Amino acid sequence: QFDVIRHEYEDIIVTLHLFHAYVPDELLSLIHQPWSWFSRDQLADLNFPKANSTIIERLIWSHLIKISDQVDELPKTNSQMYLRIESKDIEKLQQQLIKLSEQQLLKLIVNVDVWQQLNTVLQEKIKTVHLKQSQLMQLKKGDLVVAKRYIAACHDAVSVQHAHQIGCDAIFLSPVNPTATHPNSKVLGWDGFAALAQKSDIPVFALGGVAPADLKQAQKCNAYGLAGIRQFSSI
Repeated sequence: QFDVIRHEYEDIIVTLHLFHAYVPDELLSLIHQPWSWFSRDQLADLNFPKANSTIIERLIWSHLIKISDQVDELPKTNSQMYLRIESKDIEKLQQQLIKLSEQQLLKLIVNVDVWQQLNTVLQEKIKTVHLKQSQLMQLKKGDLVVAKRYIAACHDAVSVQHAHQIGCDAIFLSPVNPTATHPNSKVLGWDGFAALAQKSDIPVFALGGVAPADLKQAQKCNAYGLAGIRQFSSI
């Protein structure tokens, strides 16, 4: 199960039940004609019923994701932001988050262990949850909360496959290049990244020693976008 959406038109209320599905190539000819494939970016320009707007919002990601431990940076950024914070003071964090608008909170990505400690109002308003690889590997199909987007940290083929199996929406794949914070980590390199990203049916973000200027290079290697800390300070 992917999502459940309730939408009120002037004369009717509709409830849409959405599911992840796989359609074998040999069955594509049985789909009602005409039909076409579109990229996620192109969906925003197509004419859908109003009830579908929530679906489109969930499918489309920013191509650049800023990683920060500072809540006050969110209103200043034009991209999505992963708030990487191990907060022991949840009350203080909630006071900071409650001051943000709903549109700002929609851009926010919070780690699952922090998200689970927030009050129910903030849990509802924050739509995207992050899973560390260790957290990802502990989950099974059916464990994810319906109607939330999940982006998982992955470092190898096994974790990428597991992210698909349990229904994650996107992946942070790292490290692509050496970083100052993890100088001794084994890096994928662009070739290694491309080989893993090619196997993914969900958006893959390159992370680790990358800058916004690397976006075209990353997309040639099957990435949807990039994520970073220091070199993303100006986005």
